[in-house]
Amino acid sequence: MNSYDVIVLGVGGMGSAACYALSKKGARVLGLEQFRIGHDRGSSHGQTRMIRRAYFEHPDYVPLLNRAYNLWDEIENSCEKTLFHRVGLIIYGASDSAVLAGVQRSASEHHIPIETLDPKEAAVFHSGLRPPAGFGAIFEPGAGFLLVEDSIEQMTALAVRSGAKILEETPILHWKPVGSGVEVRTASQTFHAKKLVIAAGAWAKGVLSELSLPLVAHRNLLHWFAAPDVYEYRKETPCFAFDTRHGFLYGFPKVDPLGIKIANHLPGPIISDPHQFSASVAKEEGTSPAELTPIKRCLSQSMPLVEMKITQQAACMYTMSPDENFILGTHPQYPQVSFVAGLSGHGFKFAPVIGEALCDLALQGRSDLPIAFLSYSRLTH
Repeated sequence: MNSYDVIVLGVGGMGSAACYALSKKGARVLGLEQFRIGHDRGSSHGQTRMIRRAYFEHPDYVPLLNRAYNLWDEIENSCEKTLFHRVGLIIYGASDSAVLAGVQRSASEHHIPIETLDPKEAAVFHSGLRPPAGFGAIFEPGAGFLLVEDSIEQMTALAVRSGAKILEETPILHWKPVGSGVEVRTASQTFHAKKLVIAAGAWAKGVLSELSLPLVAHRNLLHWFAAPDVYEYRKETPCFAFDTRHGFLYGFPKVDPLGIKIANHLPGPIISDPHQFSASVAKEEGTSPAELTPIKRCLSQSMPLVEMKITQQAACMYTMSPDENFILGTHPQYPQVSFVAGLSGHGFKFAPVIGEALCDLALQGRSDLPIAFLSYSRLTH
């Protein structure tokens, strides 16, 4: 069968969630993925991703996160696996930290439980975490981390269980509108559908070339350091972040023998062609002072029990929008096409609710979810 209700281009974090949401509704779904499910060629790999509700980026994201939390519970119940580890998150910062102010704002507006710590309390919160002098902190007990590759694999499996068809290693040549539907061509087949969902990550700019999306892809590095068991997630070590003048450094407790994982949220070098991206990190890149100096400074000052021994490094892509907010909605020229793009390095936690929104747009032409602030039109005025 080459005719479907909906074709989904890209079966990564957002695409797998869209396939899951659409198949739950009984739609005949085809998901096309140019690599293997759970690959490391895009933005959704590297073991873990943080999830939190007191969103310092903007309070408008919180209602979407509330729905995402419910959907992650639903997904876990359906697959009978733990994907979301609720270990909490502590963010350290100075008294003038814009990040801490943003956390307070979202927590206040949406009644999210948090604990505000003064510098003395922050200094003794965890035996392995010692913030810079004068830094306070906010602890969000309901936050934690998601197992990223496992989540994609489980959402894809649930979609298949509900009738979706997923084709891996199937890049598309092009798509085009045909009447009120769409046609999608690959090297070996031509598919037709009533609706098209595009969740192409760093490839969105090319797949949606007619829109000239103002997206820039960046290469960002993830680092794992050897660490003693005091940092083990089962021993009440939370996710952590430090808002410093050297960047916003964030990390995860020890999940396996690789140790703790840490990264700098600042966008890295620009990637002109995502097809050339590799997650592998060459020695010269991985040991560059520009990359490692702020991270090692943070670890030596604030996590002194961590060994200065790198056990693994990997790269991932951030696809940045001009305002670092997502782009989500219906194609302005073709109402049968909906898309998500520009997740700007903070999107994975939203995957189930973005999948639900894309499902709504495909099947109903609208969504009751509060996504208007993410519309493409904001970038065209």
